[in-house]
This record gives sequence, structure tokens and C-alpha cells, in this order.
Amino acid sequence: MTIQFGFGYFDLNVPVMIQQKTFTSEDFSVISMASYLGKTLIVLPLLVILFVRLNIVLSLLFKNEWIVLFISSLILFSESLYLTRSTRELFGKDISLFPQTYFDFGKIIDGEKNFLMNTETITYAKGILVLLITCLAIEVILLIVSLIINKRRFYLAS
Repeated sequence: MTIQFGFGYFDLNVPVMIQQKTFTSEDFSVISMASYLGKTLIVLPLLVILFVRLNIVLSLLFKNEWIVLFISSLILFSESLYLTRSTRELFGKDISLFPQTYFDFGKIIDGEKNFLMNTETITYAKGILVLLITCLAIEVILLIVSLIINKRRFYLAS
């Protein structure tokens, strides 16, 4: 339908929750569809880089592609293990510090994740910062693993 009739208007309003105090109309606002999609498209390259580099690290450590697929899928869907309204901490740290919290980024932008998790610590800016730090950490791990597992060791072990 989109190819035939177009995407639609980018000035349509998307409701967002701006705070979680009294659950009245003052706690809600609207943003345009263009800004909603723009915020989502800014995060998309971060998530792609994160998973590509993570799969490279896992491929260097494990030669079996099924193990790499299983571990990366486990990391991708691990948020569902702690997604409850009463969970605010994981391993003694706030859940907003874990990158898995930000994989479903549409719910971060409109405030639904804060409502579902019953917290106000999950924000758009914090999500980008956490994902950037995670990408940097994966890059450092990739550098260390690639120095340890060089091409010769990779081919001799098979």
C-alpha cells in the first residue's frame, strides 16, 4: 500500500508521555511523525553497529555459526527476562544502564517503556549514551580478541 499510495503525512501527531506524575492530560504531549521517525532512525545505525560487531566477536570466539546465532539472539531477547513493572534494578544497578533496555526504541521515544517499567529513568538521551558506550566497549573487546585470535590461529584450530 505504501508503494502505491505513499507513506502519508509526516505532520501527523504521535502521543508521547512526558512525565509520569498524575496521569492527567498535562503528563502527555504530541510530537510529529517526522520527529518520531527521525529519532528512531538516529538510533538504528547504533543498533546495527552493535550487533554486527558483537557477532564478529562471537564468530572469532566460536567457530560454529549456530552458537553465534544462539548467543546473539539470547542477548537480543534478554530484555524479556527482566521486563516487569516491579523491576527497577538488575544486579544492583538501575535497569536504565543496561543496553538491552533500549533495543525496543519506539517505546523509549513515546514514554511507553517508562510507563511499563514504572520508572522515569529511561530517557532518549540516556539510551543513546548507553548504546554509544556499549558500542565502544564492544570495539575494545573486538580489538583484544582480534589480537589474541589471529588469522593463523584461526585456521590451525579448524
